[in-house]
Amino acid sequence: MDKDVFINKKTFEIEDEDENVFICDRHIAPAVAELNKKGYKTLFSCEGHIVFGWTEIDHCDLSLLEETEKDKRFIVLRVYDDGFDYLTEHTIADIYIMFNQNYHFHDLPLGFKIDEEPNSFVIRKTIEYYDGERKKTMKELESEKEDALSSLYEWTKKLPKKLFSK
Repeated sequence: MDKDVFINKKTFEIEDEDENVFICDRHIAPAVAELNKKGYKTLFSCEGHIVFGWTEIDHCDLSLLEETEKDKRFIVLRVYDDGFDYLTEHTIADIYIMFNQNYHFHDLPLGFKIDEEPNSFVIRKTIEYYDGERKKTMKELESEKEDALSSLYEWTKKLPKKLFSK
Protein backbone atom coordinates (compact mmCIF):
# COMPACT_ATOMS: atom_id res chain seq x y z
CA MET A 1 0.00 0.00 0.00
CA ASP A 2 1.27 3.49 -0.81
CA LYS A 3 2.37 5.71 2.04
CA ASP A 4 1.02 9.17 2.74
CA VAL A 5 3.06 12.16 1.66
CA PHE A 6 3.57 15.55 3.26
CA ILE A 7 2.75 18.96 1.80
CA ASN A 8 4.66 22.01 3.05
CA LYS A 9 2.27 24.46 4.78
CA LYS A 10 4.07 27.52 3.33
CA THR A 11 5.16 26.52 -0.18
CA PHE A 12 2.63 23.67 -0.71
CA GLU A 13 5.37 21.55 -2.25
CA ILE A 14 5.33 17.78 -1.65
CA GLU A 15 8.25 16.77 0.60
CA ASP A 16 9.53 14.67 3.49
CA GLU A 17 8.08 15.02 6.98
CA ASP A 18 8.96 17.99 9.23
CA GLU A 19 7.08 20.59 11.29
CA ASN A 20 6.12 22.68 8.22
CA VAL A 21 4.14 19.96 6.45
CA PHE A 22 0.71 18.31 6.62
CA ILE A 23 -0.14 14.71 5.78
CA CYS A 24 -1.92 13.85 2.54
CA ASP A 25 -2.77 10.64 0.65
CA ARG A 26 -0.16 10.13 -2.06
CA HIS A 27 -2.43 9.98 -5.13
CA ILE A 28 -4.50 13.07 -4.30
CA ALA A 29 -1.48 15.11 -3.12
CA PRO A 30 -0.74 16.77 -6.50
CA ALA A 31 -4.31 18.14 -6.65
CA VAL A 32 -4.29 19.27 -3.00
CA ALA A 33 -0.89 20.95 -3.44
CA GLU A 34 -2.05 22.76 -6.61
CA LEU A 35 -5.25 23.98 -4.95
CA ASN A 36 -3.38 25.39 -1.95
CA LYS A 37 -0.70 27.02 -4.14
CA LYS A 38 -3.50 28.85 -5.95
CA GLY A 39 -5.12 30.04 -2.71
CA TYR A 40 -7.93 27.47 -2.37
CA LYS A 41 -7.29 26.38 1.21
CA THR A 42 -8.05 22.73 1.96
CA LEU A 43 -8.80 21.17 5.34
CA PHE A 44 -9.05 17.43 4.65
CA SER A 45 -8.84 15.09 1.69
CA CYS A 46 -8.98 11.40 0.79
CA GLU A 47 -7.86 9.65 -2.37
CA GLY A 48 -10.62 7.02 -2.11
CA HIS A 49 -9.31 3.86 -0.49
CA ILE A 50 -10.68 0.70 -2.09
CA VAL A 51 -11.15 -1.73 0.77
CA PHE A 52 -13.05 -4.99 0.61
CA GLY A 53 -14.49 -6.19 3.87
CA TRP A 54 -17.20 -5.76 6.44
CA THR A 55 -18.10 -3.36 9.25
CA GLU A 56 -20.14 -4.40 12.28
CA ILE A 57 -23.20 -2.28 13.10
CA ASP A 58 -24.44 -2.69 16.67
CA HIS A 59 -28.00 -2.54 17.96
CA CYS A 60 -30.00 -1.54 14.91
CA ASP A 61 -33.74 -0.86 15.24
CA LEU A 62 -35.73 -4.10 15.11
CA SER A 63 -38.15 -2.62 12.55
CA LEU A 64 -35.35 -2.88 9.93
CA LEU A 65 -34.59 -6.57 10.52
CA GLU A 66 -36.70 -8.04 7.69
CA GLU A 67 -35.32 -5.60 5.11
CA THR A 68 -31.75 -6.20 6.32
CA GLU A 69 -32.08 -9.99 6.10
CA LYS A 70 -33.15 -9.73 2.43
CA ASP A 71 -30.12 -7.68 1.32
CA LYS A 72 -27.12 -9.85 0.39
CA ARG A 73 -24.74 -7.03 1.40
CA PHE A 74 -25.75 -7.48 5.07
CA ILE A 75 -25.26 -10.40 7.46
CA VAL A 76 -27.40 -10.46 10.60
CA LEU A 77 -25.26 -11.56 13.56
CA ARG A 78 -27.51 -11.38 16.63
CA VAL A 79 -31.17 -10.55 17.28
CA TYR A 80 -32.36 -9.11 20.60
CA ASP A 81 -35.82 -8.28 21.93
CA ASP A 82 -35.41 -4.63 20.89
CA GLY A 83 -32.81 -4.69 18.09
CA PHE A 84 -30.12 -6.57 16.20
CA ASP A 85 -26.45 -6.46 15.19
CA TYR A 86 -25.27 -7.00 11.62
CA LEU A 87 -22.30 -6.79 9.27
CA THR A 88 -22.44 -4.46 6.29
CA GLU A 89 -20.23 -4.89 3.26
CA HIS A 90 -17.98 -2.02 2.14
CA THR A 91 -19.49 -0.95 -1.19
CA ILE A 92 -18.03 2.50 -1.93
CA ALA A 93 -14.82 4.51 -1.91
CA ASP A 94 -14.99 8.30 -1.67
CA ILE A 95 -12.51 10.69 -3.23
CA TYR A 96 -12.97 14.09 -1.61
CA ILE A 97 -11.46 17.44 -0.69
CA MET A 98 -12.87 19.62 2.09
CA PHE A 99 -12.22 23.36 1.83
CA ASN A 100 -12.15 26.12 4.44
CA GLN A 101 -14.96 27.93 2.57
CA ASN A 102 -17.23 27.74 -0.47
CA TYR A 103 -15.17 28.93 -3.43
CA HIS A 104 -18.20 28.89 -5.77
CA PHE A 105 -16.45 26.83 -8.46
CA HIS A 106 -18.11 27.28 -11.87
CA ASP A 107 -17.44 23.70 -12.89
CA LEU A 108 -16.11 20.54 -11.30
CA PRO A 109 -14.04 17.59 -12.45
CA LEU A 110 -16.01 14.90 -14.28
CA GLY A 111 -18.20 12.93 -11.86
CA PHE A 112 -17.54 15.15 -8.83
CA LYS A 113 -20.34 16.76 -6.86
CA ILE A 114 -20.56 19.39 -4.14
CA ASP A 115 -21.52 18.51 -0.56
CA GLU A 116 -22.24 21.71 1.31
CA GLU A 117 -23.20 21.84 4.95
CA PRO A 118 -23.19 24.75 7.41
CA ASN A 119 -19.53 24.33 8.41
CA SER A 120 -18.04 22.51 5.44
CA PHE A 121 -17.67 22.64 1.69
CA VAL A 122 -16.58 19.41 -0.01
CA ILE A 123 -16.12 18.23 -3.59
CA ARG A 124 -16.61 14.47 -3.80
CA LYS A 125 -16.69 11.55 -6.21
CA THR A 126 -18.06 8.24 -4.98
CA ILE A 127 -16.79 5.06 -6.59
CA GLU A 128 -19.40 2.31 -6.37
CA TYR A 129 -18.12 -1.27 -5.98
CA TYR A 130 -21.22 -2.64 -7.74
CA ASP A 131 -22.56 -2.04 -11.23
CA GLY A 132 -26.14 -3.10 -10.59
CA GLU A 133 -25.84 -6.61 -9.15
CA ARG A 134 -22.34 -7.21 -10.57
CA LYS A 135 -19.39 -6.56 -8.28
CA LYS A 136 -16.64 -4.68 -10.14
CA THR A 137 -13.15 -6.15 -10.26
CA MET A 138 -10.26 -4.55 -8.41
CA LYS A 139 -8.79 -3.62 -11.80
CA GLU A 140 -12.00 -1.80 -12.77
CA LEU A 141 -12.17 0.02 -9.43
CA GLU A 142 -8.50 1.07 -9.55
CA SER A 143 -8.94 2.30 -13.14
CA GLU A 144 -12.02 4.34 -12.16
CA LYS A 145 -10.13 5.80 -9.21
CA GLU A 146 -7.08 6.64 -11.34
CA ASP A 147 -9.27 8.35 -13.96
CA ALA A 148 -11.09 10.39 -11.29
CA LEU A 149 -7.84 11.52 -9.64
CA SER A 150 -6.38 12.45 -13.02
CA SER A 151 -9.51 14.46 -13.88
CA LEU A 152 -9.31 16.17 -10.48
CA TYR A 153 -5.67 17.15 -10.97
CA GLU A 154 -6.25 18.43 -14.52
CA TRP A 155 -9.15 20.52 -13.18
CA THR A 156 -6.96 22.08 -10.47
CA LYS A 157 -4.34 23.09 -13.05
CA LYS A 158 -7.00 25.06 -14.99
CA LEU A 159 -8.33 26.97 -11.97
CA PRO A 160 -7.29 30.64 -11.71
CA LYS A 161 -5.25 31.83 -8.75
CA LYS A 162 -7.29 33.39 -5.96
CA LEU A 163 -6.47 37.08 -5.57
CA PHE A 164 -7.36 37.20 -1.89
CA SER A 165 -7.41 34.19 0.43
CA LYS A 166 -9.02 33.91 3.84
